[in-house]
Amino acid sequence: MTFADLKILLFPPRDNVSLKEKVFSGMAALVGIVLVMLVSSVFLEAKDLPWVVASMGASAVLLFAVPLGPLSQPWPFAGGHLLSGLIGVTVAGLVKEPILAAAIAVSLAIFVMYLSGCLHPPGGATALTVVVGGDAVRSMGYEYLLTPVLLNVVVMLGWALVINNLLPHRYYPNSLKRWKKSTAARVGSDRVEAPMSITRDDLEFALQEMDEYVDVSREDLSRIFNLSATHARRRRMGEILCGEIMTREVI
Repeated sequence: MTFADLKILLFPPRDNVSLKEKVFSGMAALVGIVLVMLVSSVFLEAKDLPWVVASMGASAVLLFAVPLGPLSQPWPFAGGHLLSGLIGVTVAGLVKEPILAAAIAVSLAIFVMYLSGCLHPPGGATALTVVVGGDAVRSMGYEYLLTPVLLNVVVMLGWALVINNLLPHRYYPNSLKRWKKSTAARVGSDRVEAPMSITRDDLEFALQEMDEYVDVSREDLSRIFNLSATHARRRRMGEILCGEIMTREVI
């Protein structure tokens, strides 16, 4: 394996997101965390407890840098944190061995988030925080779900709904984008003639035009598109076989 091969394996290709978009994402996260801290301080100032769940920092990356991603949508964000927090509190109360409790809390949170359709990676940290957060956090019991978890979720989600709809090309939640585009989509047919394949240059151009971070590799995007195009051609042709359209008599 050459150094060039190792570089490809370890370092992903540079994204096509503009500097303006990156600055906007960073500033949106900055204001979001400030708002969460300020609002939480009003309710938790008299208590010797953290004003914000640390996992909100990870959620800020998803909500403001990848707002259209499936893991960033309102239900995965809110449901992921609340269900994981519930699991963390329950496991911390039932399992006294910290190592076992931590493992059970995170794994069970993943399983429940999957079943509930609200997979949100920072939710695993929310469940883990209860177990490893010390006596002060564990002693809160289910109050932990209200303050700080629910309080943090409401403030962060409210800010995400506002800021992610200020720029013309940003939509949040993702269903809002589909709703706004529905009229234009109905003008054309869903039977779009797709090319046999697309090149990496085609993907790079499309991603640059979108100017948003897409949490899928170029290779996976190309594979998804080409598999979809192949399926569409087969559907339109009705799986016609060569023997059905060719004559057996040689002319």
